[in-house]
Amino acid sequence: MNCTPSLPWQPFPRRPVSTAGTRCRSRAVLIAFFASLMSCATVDSLAVDTTSGISATPPTAADGVGGPVITSQPTNTQVTVGSPLSLSVTVTGTDPLIYEWSKNGNRLSGATGSTIVISNSAQISDSGTYQVRIINLLGIALSNSVTVTVSNPAPVVPSRLTNISMRAVSGANALTPIIGFSVVGSGSKQALFRAVGPTLSAFGVGNVLPDPNIAIISNPSRLVGSNDNWGGGAALANTFGTLGAFALPVASRDSAVVVTLPQGLGSVIVAGPTPATSTGVVLVEAYDMDPINAPTRFANLSVRCTAGTNAETLIVGFAITGTTTMNLLVRGVGPSLTQFGVTGVLLDPQLFVFDATGRVLFGNNDWGGTASLVATSNAIGAFPLASPTSKDAVLQITLGPGNYTAQVLGLNNTTGVALVELYQLP
Repeated sequence: MNCTPSLPWQPFPRRPVSTAGTRCRSRAVLIAFFASLMSCATVDSLAVDTTSGISATPPTAADGVGGPVITSQPTNTQVTVGSPLSLSVTVTGTDPLIYEWSKNGNRLSGATGSTIVISNSAQISDSGTYQVRIINLLGIALSNSVTVTVSNPAPVVPSRLTNISMRAVSGANALTPIIGFSVVGSGSKQALFRAVGPTLSAFGVGNVLPDPNIAIISNPSRLVGSNDNWGGGAALANTFGTLGAFALPVASRDSAVVVTLPQGLGSVIVAGPTPATSTGVVLVEAYDMDPINAPTRFANLSVRCTAGTNAETLIVGFAITGTTTMNLLVRGVGPSLTQFGVTGVLLDPQLFVFDATGRVLFGNNDWGGTASLVATSNAIGAFPLASPTSKDAVLQITLGPGNYTAQVLGLNNTTGVALVELYQLP
């Protein structure tokens, strides 16, 4: 292909002209020529009329001008379908600067600016390798090749409570750790329950419960599973790994059992072989084994045990799995337990929620009896607290997917029986 750009040519008298004037007029003609030239996709030959005696020498750096220099490169970009999509480059150099964007090596028609708007609503087909060439009279600059990836949005998976654990002291009567749960939806639920005592020693925990037994009961008072010494079976060990639970020594006296839970309320009770005399620190865990989209879920999880100090602090761990945030009602109940005949309660519980890094996210001391908290508690079927002025602690919070802990401490290092409750709100 032969491409002869059209110069805005005009005849000049054949007489000497000053160097400065010649250079100025020459540059103007060259700029116009260059712009015309670059409008051609391919140039095989050029026809330039220089009979007017005007110098066609392009300007140089000595003239105070320069070729294009990229000061900010376009970057690799990832967006989801439907998002706006653009790329930009920042360049210094003498005007006119001409931009040529390409995708997968093919020049993009009309993409002649420092910013290219690929799409206001990106599609998968917009993915590819992009590059821009910048040209002026003094040179050419070629940007880095960048990858643009357009993908479908991740599916929205409603979050759910998938794990709860508590570390507490196990002993007689009110010292017996109890986990409560509520299963809602359609069908049954597979769950793993563990009571870990001896293996806690490997994590530096002292005064552990040497031989914990675990029993899972569904209402009305039906035993659905129990264990004393987990036995080291390969299938159960594999289940630990699948759920992210730490391994247990094969011959340890820790307990673990997989059970099928019916819908409704249930509880997990942990005690030593002789509950009246066996005491020690124990970790009680419940894991949801079903797929994240299963039709049944844990709607409420709770823990009742003694809240102590230091190594005996009541610590409740829980996990939220899914892609959405979750609204929760979290309660640390002490004084209001007396209405159920519980003695030795924690008189003034303080409730704190921590993230996985140990950062305090929320805290409460004395719930205050606000109308909104009363309405929320009533709506989800939580039992009423003793009075608006009770020293119980309550939080209504929103959390994203992740691992968290709730801790209950007695004001001024006091101790006593406390109940920690997690309710998933609509």
